[in-house]
Amino acid sequence: MLDEKKILDELGSLREKNKNLEKVIEELRASDKELKYEKLLMDTLMDNIPDSIYFKDRQCRLVKINQKMFQNLNLDDLSQVIGKTDVELFGEEFGRKTLTEDLQLIETAKPIVGLIESRHLEDGGVNWTLTNKAPVRDDSGQIVGLVGITHEINKLVNAKEEQEHERILLRTLIDNIPDYIYVKSIDGKFLIANNAVARQFGFESQNELIGKSDFDFFPPELAKKYFADEQSIIASEKGIYNFEGPTVDNGKERENRWVSTTKVPFHDSQGKIMGFLGIGRDITEHKEVEEKLYKVYEELKELNKTKDKFFSIIAHDMRSPFQGLMGYSEILSNEYSTLSDEEKMFFIKSIDELSHNTYNLLENLLEWSRIQTGKIIYDPTDLKLHAELIPTVNLLTQTAKNKDILLNCLIDDNILVKADKNMLQTIIRNLVSNAIKFTNSGGKITISSRVVNNSVELSVKDTGVGIRKENLQNLFKVDKSISTKGTANEEGSGLGLILCKEMIQMNGGTIWIESEPGKGTTFLFTLKKSI
Repeated sequence: MLDEKKILDELGSLREKNKNLEKVIEELRASDKELKYEKLLMDTLMDNIPDSIYFKDRQCRLVKINQKMFQNLNLDDLSQVIGKTDVELFGEEFGRKTLTEDLQLIETAKPIVGLIESRHLEDGGVNWTLTNKAPVRDDSGQIVGLVGITHEINKLVNAKEEQEHERILLRTLIDNIPDYIYVKSIDGKFLIANNAVARQFGFESQNELIGKSDFDFFPPELAKKYFADEQSIIASEKGIYNFEGPTVDNGKERENRWVSTTKVPFHDSQGKIMGFLGIGRDITEHKEVEEKLYKVYEELKELNKTKDKFFSIIAHDMRSPFQGLMGYSEILSNEYSTLSDEEKMFFIKSIDELSHNTYNLLENLLEWSRIQTGKIIYDPTDLKLHAELIPTVNLLTQTAKNKDILLNCLIDDNILVKADKNMLQTIIRNLVSNAIKFTNSGGKITISSRVVNNSVELSVKDTGVGIRKENLQNLFKVDKSISTKGTANEEGSGLGLILCKEMIQMNGGTIWIESEPGKGTTFLFTLKKSI
């Protein structure tokens, strides 16, 4: 006998299952409808886009193209293109190039952005296109092919494209300009940057810069300076133009560089400042050339001063003593028999003194000219200071006695220096001669030395007339050297002190002066101590 309740329960369960099945069927119908709708939308979108759109499989064979590409290929049937590679469609030259690019994209998964290509047409023209390509992945993330969008830019190449096309060309241009071009927000963060900026910071893509600021790349102090400059632009609404300053290359080389920068504010449609545009040009090489030119200019200036001084000495300082020599010798020659013995001795001594002074001047002139022409030989050796200087000091002792001047040499016997022997003797000869020249009868000259760290400091101190403060800084300058007659009217050219400075510098030392009018002068200089 049938159990009505059980039958009713079964019927109810079947009805419920039927409802669920109907629901599933409805969902499938809706899903299928949605898929068809999405496909219809996609096909409509693709066929109405004015650019060529295509899909390729992993072997870079075409699997789908839009209406625009079909029209551009000028084909009768899709079968002529589907399943074929670019080599089969466009020939070996152009097709092999694009096929290689496509295979590399699938292998590396790196999109190709803004690729400009040219293809020669049968009628002799050239078709220019801008192409973007990206990998296509399935649900598991595996690359199954690629999608490409090709935009014809013939009008851009001919400078007749509309504003949107001009923007694309401008972006391409900016990205290929070697100058740094960027846009920042009012808080100093990068909004736009070209390839040159990306390379400066060691990035492959500009996108890695976006949202970052100078504080992410530069040392804190330099970043603060840049930020302060930018804030002043925003506050004043005035740009800065061609500002030259140092920067740091944060790429692989990390070199210090010089950049000429222009920064100007930009506004929105209501006139509110949104940030600023920056353009920077690397002028490091220009700066290096500029520095070299300036150095050459300074050298030429010095050479010109040297030439003027050289001719001045020949024209005046060498001429004067010879006039004296000729005058005294003429008197002796013409009036010898009428002169007393005292007068003869006076003229003979005068000739002797003039001869020595002229010889010293000539010697200095020759040494100086050799230095200026680079012909002097610098040969440093280990020298016992006292032993090397005593012969020169002894030669000058008689000159000092002739003026009733006491010459003391207090140099330590054990001090060793590293110096050129001939230059050292020339330096001491000139400094002591100069001291004798400006010391009055009854005065004193002291030569002394002391060890200071790794150097030896020598001094030539006199009790002479001293030097005015305003003249001290000009004593070693070729174009401003001061020539003053000595206490016994001795002539001079000022060349000796200039020669001393150059020779001391060649020996790795420095020279300076301490003086006060009426209280004497001390010339001090350093030499390298022998180790």
